[in-house]
Amino acid sequence: LEIPFGKTIAILGANGSGKSTLIQLLCRYYDPTSGSMELDGIDLRDLALADIRKRVALVSQSTVLCNRSGYENMVYGIPEATREEGVLAANLALAHEFITTALTEGYGTIVGQSGQKLSGGQRQRIALARAILRKPEILILDESTSQIDMASELQIRETLQAMKGQMTILIITHREALIALADEVYTMNSGVLSLSEIPRSAAA
Repeated sequence: LEIPFGKTIAILGANGSGKSTLIQLLCRYYDPTSGSMELDGIDLRDLALADIRKRVALVSQSTVLCNRSGYENMVYGIPEATREEGVLAANLALAHEFITTALTEGYGTIVGQSGQKLSGGQRQRIALARAILRKPEILILDESTSQIDMASELQIRETLQAMKGQMTILIITHREALIALADEVYTMNSGVLSLSEIPRSAAA
């Protein structure tokens, strides 16, 4: 699989087919036992972990938040971010409205251990805002809208559409709204990738 910078790729496949393994290799959570994973032609094993993680932002289905405020969770790892940048990212991720209307202390509301005071969809929106705020070179969405309602997901798709070309986007999803963003769609089957057609209903 070769992905030029700025392309958006969707990866489909059944549970256990190897989709998340591919993502974990790209994030260098572990190394391949054969072959290689390369960034700009350089084997990831020859790059510093800090350099890899600085370039990549991952939003997964299982979002883990700290027992801090919503705002602190959004800017976690991005200490140079301004308040205005944080609010803009929250708006782009459709998190601003629920933060300011549903949380008792707005951005200052403590969200609980692992974000337990928030719904699954609210946690995913904060995680997406954090990823957008980082302005990564590679954005990975691993079932990142699985707990978000369809109307909100369509609006998030518009945000991602506006970001296309500015970064490389990898999408693992079964939701057609996000598949429609892809320049190419691949199917994973028992660890083997094959190029697929974009489903007509998604492309329409």
